[in-house]
Parts: sequence; C-alpha cells; structure tokens
Amino acid sequence: MNTRAHKSLAYGAGLLNDVCKGCPVEFVIQARNDLGENRASGRDKFEVCVKRKIPKSGEEGDEEKEKYDEIPCEVIDSNDGQYHCKYQSDEEGPVEIHIMFEDDKGKMVPIRGSPYSASFVEKAKQSDNLMTGGLMAKYIQSELTKMTSTMQETKKETATKDKDLKDVKALLKIKEIVEHTFKNADNITL
Repeated sequence: MNTRAHKSLAYGAGLLNDVCKGCPVEFVIQARNDLGENRASGRDKFEVCVKRKIPKSGEEGDEEKEKYDEIPCEVIDSNDGQYHCKYQSDEEGPVEIHIMFEDDKGKMVPIRGSPYSASFVEKAKQSDNLMTGGLMAKYIQSELTKMTSTMQETKKETATKDKDLKDVKALLKIKEIVEHTFKNADNITL
C-alpha cells in the first residue's frame, strides 16, 4: 500500500524544545500506509522546511508581513520507510518544522502533526541533539507519565461498578468520556 501523509509521522530531538544551538539535530519521518503500518520501502518524496521568525526591525512604519529565515535540512532516504532528517540552528529561539509529502496526485500535503515546533538554547548539551540523548529520554518519560495519568483517569471515570446506572447524569458522563476518547484517538496515538 502507498504512503499516506495523514498516517505518516515524525519524531526525534529535532522536534523538541531546548535543544543545543550550533550543533546538528536529528529527527525521523516514518512513512505509513492507509492501515497505519510502517512502510518497508523508500523513494517517497518528503520536503522539510525549517523556519525561524526574523524579529521585526522595530522601525517606525515597519508594518510588513512576518519574515522568516529558512534553515537547510538534509533528508536521507533509508529505503526502509524511514527518512532521517538533520538540520542546525546557530541562533537561540523557536523554529517551525513543516514536513510535506507528495501524494499520488502530485500535491504536497502536510504529514500528521505538521507543522512541528522546536527551540534552541545555548545552555543545552550537544548530546541532547541525538536521538539517544537525554532530552529524548526526558520527553519519553514525560509522555509516558501523561498517558498513564490519562488512562487511569479515563478508567476511573468510565467504571460503572459503584455508579447508579439509573442516574442519567452518570451515564451521560461515561458516554461523554468514551466519545472524547474516540474523537481524539488519532492525537492520542500520535
């Protein structure tokens, strides 16, 4: 099955806040098909545009549109459904990462979650920019804690054991939580 932008995703230190400025940072694009399965071949066309907002000059009459500085990003096709991306910001501050995929009709469309955001700071360690660095470990631990908390809260709210099932309000609350979970399933999975 072909790659689909709405199922593909990206992850890695290059998409996190507080990475080290002046050092290359990396992230991975994982191509996926309509079933959400990881693709096992390459040759898809992804374009990555990393932008940093240029501060306005502050001069009187300076009412132009926002200006952006584009940071080069190298995209390497691993021929296994993964695309390794590397870029570097020599300045502190936030950046936006737009990841586009060329679909079957030749149209460039954003992948799931795009645009991403990251930020660069001077105080970070160079090792934080690696896929195996401390920043990734902290991020993963934080996300696992959030997911565990969400699952526990959802389980508690949807449990019917000690609830009066003749109380319409209790049933409506359970229904609301189940609907919220289904509605946000894609974001939860992401």
